Amino acid sequence: MRSIFIILSLFVVSYTIAENPAYRLYIQTGLALTFNDKFEESKEMFLRVINTFPNDPAGYFFFGVAMQSEMMAHEDWEATDSLKSIFERAVELAEKEPRNPWALYIKGSSLGYLAILEIRDGEYISALPYIRGAVNSLSSAIKIEPYMYDAYLGLGGYYYWKSKKLGFLNNLLFLEDDRAKGIQYLRLASEKSVFSRDPAKHALLVVLVEEKRFNEAYALAEYLEKKYPGSTLPLWDKLLIAEGEKNLADIMSITERLLARLRAEENSNNYNMIEVLYKRALAADRLNWDSEVLEASEEALSLELSEEIRNKQAGKLRELRALRSRALKDTNKQQIPSEK
Repeated sequence: MRSIFIILSLFVVSYTIAENPAYRLYIQTGLALTFNDKFEESKEMFLRVINTFPNDPAGYFFFGVAMQSEMMAHEDWEATDSLKSIFERAVELAEKEPRNPWALYIKGSSLGYLAILEIRDGEYISALPYIRGAVNSLSSAIKIEPYMYDAYLGLGGYYYWKSKKLGFLNNLLFLEDDRAKGIQYLRLASEKSVFSRDPAKHALLVVLVEEKRFNEAYALAEYLEKKYPGSTLPLWDKLLIAEGEKNLADIMSITERLLARLRAEENSNNYNMIEVLYKRALAADRLNWDSEVLEASEEALSLELSEEIRNKQAGKLRELRALRSRALKDTNKQQIPSEK
């Protein structure tokens, strides 16, 4: 690892990301660690990039990506303010080279993450300037360099979900339906980008599920699972597909695999355990599998939860109690001997 940094130190110029193959490989390795849920290792790699190239925004941006991925995987957003500061630093540094397409990509992508964080906090109005800035920066990047396929990831997601969420308002407001354009951009990013191929495959998968193109989505999930066997993300993706197809048997199978991974996590806040056990209990209820309903609901209701997580999952916990109660009644009915 030290030898790579000796090589990299010879290229301490702005936007090494675009100029040095060794630097690119290092970033790609860090991103692969992030995708494989090895968050501490990936953050350590990107922190070394920051220390070696303190004036290059790439290290800050990719460190933020790793940090946000870890927070999302564990549903632990305690460090949100620190995360925002990291993306803001990436934007600040990227703005020093307003005609560099890589700078525009990093600026636009960082602004996109900041918009997501605002939306997650329910601050939709506050998110709008970030969204506009992200779209403008990413659009400028591909205008300067049409083959800047990494920028197509953010733009593809924007075009698809903007049109999807506006729905009938597209016609009412005389806006173009950009869903097909969004899918095309995501596909380009998934096939041709430098750093964004696999994140774009995940983003495309979610869109394909929304479009009910389940076979295409499943092929992407299979690819990601084979490439990243340590990652839980492909399992979540497969669960999303199974729910879209209303395939109860697949939901039961996939939740069993997810639970095995989640139970092995250390210092978990159990948010995701509630999510998966709820989905499992619901599917079992629809299959009339009372023993599985009881097993899932009782495990969920016995988990140690902080007050914050208990409040966040209050609705699902309430439904789990109802599912358990119904399964108990059904079980008791079956145990009552019939009169002769």
